[in-house]
Amino acid sequence: MPPPDPDPQSPATLLGLARERIAALSTALTPESFTITAETRGVITRALGGEGADYLDKFILLETALGWGSAFCPHHDRHTEGRAIGADARVLRSGHVCVDIAALDAAAIAIRMQPSHSVTAGGTTHQKGKVRAELVAAEVDRVLPSAGPARVLLVGVTAAMVEVLVERGHSVLASDLDPEIIGSEVHGVRVHPGTETPQLLAEADAAVISGMTTTTETVDDVVAAAVAGDVPLIVFAQTGGRLFPLMLGHCSGAVVAELFPFYMLSGNTTFDIYRFARESHR
Repeated sequence: MPPPDPDPQSPATLLGLARERIAALSTALTPESFTITAETRGVITRALGGEGADYLDKFILLETALGWGSAFCPHHDRHTEGRAIGADARVLRSGHVCVDIAALDAAAIAIRMQPSHSVTAGGTTHQKGKVRAELVAAEVDRVLPSAGPARVLLVGVTAAMVEVLVERGHSVLASDLDPEIIGSEVHGVRVHPGTETPQLLAEADAAVISGMTTTTETVDDVVAAAVAGDVPLIVFAQTGGRLFPLMLGHCSGAVVAELFPFYMLSGNTTFDIYRFARESHR
């Protein structure tokens, strides 16, 4: 997929850039197409199989006539019910970052971006999670400047992602903002606090980042550090899967966007892979 044309007057934040492009590219549709008609919040509890306490995933889904937008949310319990209903998803400013990102994600459906390819997976949560991890790891291998083991930073830790990267021989660095897992080891990899991400990026040959960097409001700093260090980025995105292809045209790497229903829910899950390339200065 060709990246969007860079905008020399783009706003200071990547989400601002996405909002601007959605507004510019959606004028052919009626405002009613972007009216939020439903809000769903959910909590998924996953047993980690002896790796520690059960893990909670909290998410928000917003529906328009175009489809669903999603955001996994570390601040899930702090927003008011129904505050998004009736709003235009392109311009919603709810005061809650997760709601706003889910709204923009729904609005971005109007852009109809074409992925490089798509993969649909069925089976159990574990099986589909392994498929996602393999897709991400394949993109890591594709963007590395040379074949063979590399130093790969994982920003937003998932056990399956660590496992697959280690299996491929990579030296994995990991960071997260969740105090429950900071300092722990996942498949032999120590989890560093998210505040150390810029330093870890300086040591990495490639970085894999979670879409939740939008809801933790760290995405701008992470992407800026990656671009400054010429480190290719691979994004795995349940949160903002449609937004990252709009935001990352100036980066090398890929987005593995996960469409609802997510891999930890029943039914088939589809992953859209968007690829980007720019001239490297290595």
